Order: sequence, then C-alpha cells, then structure tokens
Amino acid sequence: MTVGKTMYIFSGGSFVAERRESARYKYQLRAVSEHRGVPQSGHFVTYRRGIHDPYTWHLTNDAKVQRVPYSQVAAAQAYMLYYERIQPSRWYKQNNIVIKS
Repeated sequence: MTVGKTMYIFSGGSFVAERRESARYKYQLRAVSEHRGVPQSGHFVTYRRGIHDPYTWHLTNDAKVQRVPYSQVAAAQAYMLYYERIQPSRWYKQNNIVIKS
C-alpha cells in the first residue's frame, strides 16, 4: 500500500484475483460505507472521495451532503470499502507523495 497524504493505493496482488496481464493496475479507495445504530436497526451513511479533487471527502446522508476532513473518514466504523481500479500511468510519485498527473 502506498500512502501519500490521504491517497491510499495498493496493487491487486493477494487481494484481487487477476490475470497476469492485468496486474499493471492499482486500486484507490473511493468510498466508505458506515452503519450507525444497532444490528436490528440503524442507518447507513457513505463517505466518498471528491470527483474533481481526490483529496476531499464528503459525507452523504440521505439528502444531505457535507465536506468532511479525512480524519473523520479514517475514524469511521467501516461496513464496506469501495475501490476503483486505476492505471499507474495516471499517477506518479514526487517526494513520497502520490500525485495525479
């Protein structure tokens, strides 16, 4: 897993069954679902990465959407994690920070 600010990117490797020729892809955390309440009842909310600025995160809760700090996302009791596959050519490292090209 490569960590650069709040960008977490990992290779599929042992996490995802892939054919050898598609091993050039990496995966980036896109959203986190969290269940609030007890198992018998409660409510789901989702933290999602910004579309135009991948360093921003938003909390979506029914009709309400608000920008939140990454620390809130990292502290969430994750129910499900959503990753998107990206091509490594879209990213490069500069001073140990992963930056979108």
